[in-house]
Amino acid sequence: MTRLWLALTSLLLLVASPAMAGETTDEPAAETDDKPAAETDDEPAAETDDEPAAETDDEPAAETVDEPVDAPADPPADGPAEATKAPEVAAHEGPKLTFAVSAQERARFDYKPDFDFDGDASGTWSIGNRARVGLRVSYGAVGAFIQIQDVRRWGSEYNPATLGEGTLFDWAADGLDVHQAYGEVNARCNVVLRIGRQEINWHGQRLIGAVGWTHQARSFDAARLVYSGEKAGAEVLYALLLDRPTSGATDTSPRGDDQHLLGLRGGPRFGDPLALDGLAIIRFDKANQETLATFGGHAKGKVGIFGYEVEGYGQAGERTGVDIAAFLIGVRAGVTIPEAAKLHLGGGVDIVSGDADPADGVIRTFDTLYATNHKFYGHIDRYLALPVHTGSQGLIDGIVNIGLAPHPKVGFKADLHVFAAANPLDGVDPFHGVEIDLNTHWKPFKPFKVAAGVWTYIPGAFHGEDLKGEVGGYLMTDFNFK
Repeated sequence: MTRLWLALTSLLLLVASPAMAGETTDEPAAETDDKPAAETDDEPAAETDDEPAAETDDEPAAETVDEPVDAPADPPADGPAEATKAPEVAAHEGPKLTFAVSAQERARFDYKPDFDFDGDASGTWSIGNRARVGLRVSYGAVGAFIQIQDVRRWGSEYNPATLGEGTLFDWAADGLDVHQAYGEVNARCNVVLRIGRQEINWHGQRLIGAVGWTHQARSFDAARLVYSGEKAGAEVLYALLLDRPTSGATDTSPRGDDQHLLGLRGGPRFGDPLALDGLAIIRFDKANQETLATFGGHAKGKVGIFGYEVEGYGQAGERTGVDIAAFLIGVRAGVTIPEAAKLHLGGGVDIVSGDADPADGVIRTFDTLYATNHKFYGHIDRYLALPVHTGSQGLIDGIVNIGLAPHPKVGFKADLHVFAAANPLDGVDPFHGVEIDLNTHWKPFKPFKVAAGVWTYIPGAFHGEDLKGEVGGYLMTDFNFK
């Protein structure tokens, strides 16, 4: 791995000069929020009038489906729309080989509560670090992107001989990984074919997301075919989730008991007022005897100062011989007043179905698949894994949010969540509790951002009696060159 890192570093140094000198005449133009192009989830989409307030690292300000994204040509954006068009080339000129380099260094202090609700500050703190370097190569309509990342905690290196500090003795880079590596073809008919390891974000990451809040983030081994026109968009997705048997010594699965994911989405675009997108996702897992189909739709739009987002999904299928019937509904709406420091007032509700009668022979808990749940159900991450963190009893999340951007480089955001079980068991009080999230960010320069947040969770009777609240928070610096 050390040799791989040195080789890539040398390559980047060789190509950096022409890239910085502006040899990007064949580089695709700025990409839109719903094409499979460069968007890393750790850097939110450009802020819009819908949601100008402070952003957490994987909670972008509200974005319309066909709105431009302030992002480089790296990982995929959030929807199936306009494909990157092949660059125009004069008849007497051929395409040029061009390069673009990207880099990120992100460090974050986190304090995470233990959710024992005893009133003691018995949580854990850590400083996590992500270092990334990426290289995009383009030759006319053909391109490739490779992104290497190292993820670790500060102080995690040690001397194996003494178990003491390892500032000199540990150079193994255990967290070094090829996070993304794909090739793509951008056709003139608004079609993009992308093959390889890649981040994928669908419907604001409600069901499929890169989870950029985590330092490692998520990527898929996948192939995607995307059509995006001015009036409509569509996408077909295939991903191999798990190739069994794995390299683990305890995996005795027979060859062919793999996990596969198939996805299809698409719909009409009516400009800012309305963008519609239907969706169907099927997961096959032979080893766990599961066939799970998720289907539904997503609508988003903006009229004047008013913006909205509505989505609904159902699930059906079978797991170990038991039928599945579940649903999720999400509604968001609000107003943003640009003249009043981009004041945003909004709210909404999410309903995730649960199972009040586990013995009735039907699984009614909704599986959020590969979502970025940190973005939706409170930043303190009490409900990071659904349905595990709800006891399979579902979740109702009522939301109120306020945002303010008094300066283009500064933003504030406050969110209030009221949680309850959607389908509580007999005799269980459904009230989960209340969460208050306060976040802010300062971005003095385009490649540098400082963000911070404090989050409080006040438990309800669902968790027991006479319980105390929990507090979490973070402080992050992000140097992101793209």
